[in-house]
Amino acid sequence: MNDNFTNKFLCNLLRAPTFLDSPYLAYVRENLETVPTTVLYVNAYDADSTSKNLQVRYLLKDGDKDSFRVNATTGEITVHRVLDRERQSEYHLTVVAMDTG
Repeated sequence: MNDNFTNKFLCNLLRAPTFLDSPYLAYVRENLETVPTTVLYVNAYDADSTSKNLQVRYLLKDGDKDSFRVNATTGEITVHRVLDRERQSEYHLTVVAMDTG
């Protein structure tokens, strides 16, 4: 048995995507005439080097999921119902960015 045996491990540490602007702030008019309407786009950058890992997906983790949606591919956040400021004046959404690697 050879005692000079060396194991070599390659560890690829993936980094989570980083939002380019955070936090995002948007104002939405109440009594919109057309819904769904785009509120804003979120954008995250993935520093991983392989093209597979450069694909960022977005998920609405917390917030009013009945009123707002996020496009998983583009990061477009849309409102899907007419908002009433007297009923609720602020909405807080948490969007998560994930890479596909």
